[in-house]
Amino acid sequence: MSRVPKEDRRRIVESSKGYSQRQIREHVSRPLHTVHRIFQAYRYEGRIRDAPRGHPAWGSALAPIHTARSLQAHLQQTGIEQLARVPKGADINIIENVRGRMKVALNRIPIPSATADELWAAVLSKWQRLASDTSLVTALYESLWSRTSAVVEVNGEMTH
Repeated sequence: MSRVPKEDRRRIVESSKGYSQRQIREHVSRPLHTVHRIFQAYRYEGRIRDAPRGHPAWGSALAPIHTARSLQAHLQQTGIEQLARVPKGADINIIENVRGRMKVALNRIPIPSATADELWAAVLSKWQRLASDTSLVTALYESLWSRTSAVVEVNGEMTH
């Protein structure tokens, strides 16, 4: 499969304003998957070039679990390209706080001998306890104004 010339890629991206990918495909006489691949590359990389071919890509938000050395080594060893993405939005995402509470609660459970059913029962129990804590929900909603203000103050970047 030959690469799409840069001028054709530029025409495809510039045609995106007001035309569907199918209309662009007909206009530039390229397969729909080629047009889609060029759009994806432009959307994720911000420049006009072909998207990577023949190997998967990994997009992480630079969360600690995604930056672990073991994961980085595995991705490099298996040839998975890493797309750089800046973390955004967790500052005002209430579910992140709920997940954090669930993680803390579940980490207190001895797991080594637990069966899948026992683990699921523990998750349900912790979830129900967390869901019944109306003070948590109230506190999270009341904190939205100050957290949103903090994000606006730093132009949408992370606040911590």
